[in-house]
Amino acid sequence: MEKETQTKIILERLQDGDKVTALSAFKMCGSLRLSSIIFNLRERGYNIHIEMVTRNKKRIAEYSLIQK
Repeated sequence: MEKETQTKIILERLQDGDKVTALSAFKMCGSLRLSSIIFNLRERGYNIHIEMVTRNKKRIAEYSLIQK
């Protein structure tokens, strides 16, 4: 899948108010580099919040878009 398409899919999910993790990004669009996509979206001016959460005794990053 093309990188821009992955970015678009992730951005649309965030704009819908969903939270995105590395696993959910992989399931949505096959992305193995969610942190890179988030970095690029932040560079484009999107205000994305990261929260470290514990699931199944593992800490993972969960991203959400802060709406204006």
